[in-house]
Amino acid sequence: MSLFDSRDGCQYVALDTGHFGAKVHRKRKGEDWLEISCPAFDEGQSEVAVQAIWELSLANGPSGSLWAGTLAGGLFHTSNAGDSWELNTALWNDPKRKGWFGGG
Repeated sequence: MSLFDSRDGCQYVALDTGHFGAKVHRKRKGEDWLEISCPAFDEGQSEVAVQAIWELSLANGPSGSLWAGTLAGGLFHTSNAGDSWELNTALWNDPKRKGWFGGG
């Protein structure tokens, strides 16, 4: 999964490395690829871990605002180009969530 942010020329790639799990890398114009934080559930939010990122999308707002859809079915947002991620708790806490099926 890759994404180009034309607002600032930044590139992102989400990798499923199998044994080592999901990884996210960012490349800013004129710089080398850098591994950045991966969306993750806070302790107590989930009994599962992020296994894969199946979608990266630009979010409305300034450059560096992104959405990440994950397996297990979480939706995360970053406003700082992936330096940190926040779970969309409104969706995560929806009682109907366990009946949803996602994964691209």
